[in-house]
Amino acid sequence: AIAQSLTIVKDSLNQLTQPFVSLDTATARIKTLGGESKALAGDFRELSLKMSQDIPIGAGEMQTALYDALSAGIKPSKDGIESFMTSAGKLAVGGMESVGNTVNLLSSLLNAYGEEANQAGAYSDFLFQTVNLGKTTIPELNASLSQVIPTAAAAAANIQNVGASLALMTANGI
Repeated sequence: AIAQSLTIVKDSLNQLTQPFVSLDTATARIKTLGGESKALAGDFRELSLKMSQDIPIGAGEMQTALYDALSAGIKPSKDGIESFMTSAGKLAVGGMESVGNTVNLLSSLLNAYGEEANQAGAYSDFLFQTVNLGKTTIPELNASLSQVIPTAAAAAANIQNVGASLALMTANGI
């Protein structure tokens, strides 16, 4: 009985501490990027904690996605990262996708079109509009856009035209 009670206590403590361990691990990974990312890692940790209160995504998961954003070339500034991660978080929740995948999608779009982090909201709106007009989902767009966007951006194709084309094709069963 004592062994069983100790196991229950241990499991409960693990459940309580795991989110903080995840958050601290992601923060440590951000510090490995050096430069401005390292200098702002504590601020980014606080941002992830704050955002997890407003968006139903755990702070550790948010911080891990933030690391992915920085690794993908999103510039490490407080305002830019907050704007980018807010857009990625809302896209994840509204689009029923993981925040890691929405970070990947948005950072790929921003990088392909040479945009800054504060433009993530406009790209998120474009993705939702494509879903609303077509017959597709954010996870499906994530898979298909990764194949289309590099070529479309290189050909200087307007992102709204790409989205309209995808919406039209999916609405018509293609």
